[in-house]
Amino acid sequence: MRALALAALMIVASPVLADEAALEAAMAAARREAGLAVAAPDARLARAARAIAEDNAARGTLDHTDANGGTLRGRTLAAGYVFRFVAENLAAGTPEGARVASLWLDSPAHRANMLSVEAAHYGLARVRGADGRDYWAAVFAAPLR
Repeated sequence: MRALALAALMIVASPVLADEAALEAAMAAARREAGLAVAAPDARLARAARAIAEDNAARGTLDHTDANGGTLRGRTLAAGYVFRFVAENLAAGTPEGARVASLWLDSPAHRANMLSVEAAHYGLARVRGADGRDYWAAVFAAPLR
């Protein structure tokens, strides 16, 4: 049991998770500053985000359509999230979550996704490509009621 606890501690201290936590914190802070409710993490949306981040990392590109022609809508439904609203932000190059948040907040389209009044949930993924770059994806959504 002690070894398990130490392993968990080492994982929590990982720079990768710290950078993802920094992006999550920045997204939450931006929503609060805008007077919006903080979106809740959702594992299904994280799977949809991971799918496009992995695809982009494998291809060394930044594209909302995957190599097989798959789209955000299809990835989100395939992950089991039935939505009335869905949006996606992508980034590549920087390993720093705070920098990703800054880039997205400085882009009107990305900012609109992050600060959408519709977004109730989000999923986040970061994948390191063979090219050494980090590929980020965030999916923001609201369930079909």
